[in-house]
Amino acid sequence: MPIRGGARSDDPSQSHDAAGRIDASHLCQMVLRVIRMHGPPHGLALCVAEIWKNYLPELSVDTISPRMVQLEAMGLIVCLGKEPRPNRYGNTRKQFVYMCTDKGRGRETVYRVGEAEKDLRAGEPFSSFR
Repeated sequence: MPIRGGARSDDPSQSHDAAGRIDASHLCQMVLRVIRMHGPPHGLALCVAEIWKNYLPELSVDTISPRMVQLEAMGLIVCLGKEPRPNRYGNTRKQFVYMCTDKGRGRETVYRVGEAEKDLRAGEPFSSFR
């Protein structure tokens, strides 16, 4: 089952229709790959602005933020709270920071050996999570 886009409850019906047609699996996969490769234990927990500025500048911050909520809901990342970090404008403010869970690193038994890593390398949607 693909991961769908979302719309706010007060958005017009066209936004809800469009959100239902969006498959955000690839976007979630891109964000998870960055957090997996550059977050703990390899570095610091990452905030949305750092992911956007340093690793995924081709996406917008507004595209990355909803993926954090979806990945957290799937148990693949965890929010560690707020830390002072530069935002997208370069101003330092407290922002939510995230890191992968064991499930997000592919260490949970629901994975077949190497399947999550193979999916990420191949650029395929999250077949491991269906």
